[in-house]
Amino acid sequence: MLTAIVGWGFSTSFIEFGLKYIEPVPYLFFRFILTTIIISFVLLPIKYKKIVELLKLRITWIVGVSEFSGLAFQFIAISYNISAGLAALLSLLFLIIVPFLSVVFLDETIHPIHMFAVFLAIFGVLLITTNGDFTSFSGGSILAISLLLLSAFSYGMYIVFTSKLSIIIKPDTDPLALFYVVMLIISIFSLLLSFFFGGISGPSFDAWKWIVYISVLATIAPFIGYFYAMKYYSANLASIFLLGRIFVPFYIDVFYLKVKYSFWVVGGIIVLITAMVIAILSEGGKEDGL
Repeated sequence: MLTAIVGWGFSTSFIEFGLKYIEPVPYLFFRFILTTIIISFVLLPIKYKKIVELLKLRITWIVGVSEFSGLAFQFIAISYNISAGLAALLSLLFLIIVPFLSVVFLDETIHPIHMFAVFLAIFGVLLITTNGDFTSFSGGSILAISLLLLSAFSYGMYIVFTSKLSIIIKPDTDPLALFYVVMLIISIFSLLLSFFFGGISGPSFDAWKWIVYISVLATIAPFIGYFYAMKYYSANLASIFLLGRIFVPFYIDVFYLKVKYSFWVVGGIIVLITAMVIAILSEGGKEDGL
């Protein structure tokens, strides 16, 4: 679980650093095509039949496209004027969105405490976005915030449809086979998106450095760590642990990049963390399907 927390925690910082040398969409493509190539040597020989079975299911593609959308929105948002720490925090709002999506797609019941958590989260977002000045907004900041909220919604869709696939439609889903299929789908759609934005050119050496870092340390390692940890932890408890990943980019921001957050931003962060913890604890141990 610590591997997942640290690995995913480094992800947004790796995105921020890598975007200095490569555009967001090609960066997304090279991250996942490299990941797919690496894990193909390990998973294809032993999971081939299960991978083919998953590729034939429409819901598998919904899962993959939802994850791709969340990542694409996050990558593009970080290319604007927003720090990796805030980006990581706002993208975690899927923890509050999931209960509402579960009502629609999983026929689950929403609790009043979820509504309270949502309003609390919105207030936290406002504090961060306005920096205490509710009369003015920064255009670039608003665009980045909007993209990150779309990212959180897409991640929420990913979790809900993964849950529907793994628990309702195909309870015997192999998590590693699903991981491979999702990586493959993301690679395909990020390639198509790259051509839409003008094509792909060969990354520089500095760009490749961050592509390798994010592929190995912030994609393969945390996913494998998470899947193995889930043999020992409930999904609810694991979700609480994974909140710790937001502290990795904030640590980098404060101690390495010397980013100074205002009182309003710190207050918004505290409010958001409180809202997310309330939402998770109110689930009472239900599976989140991640």
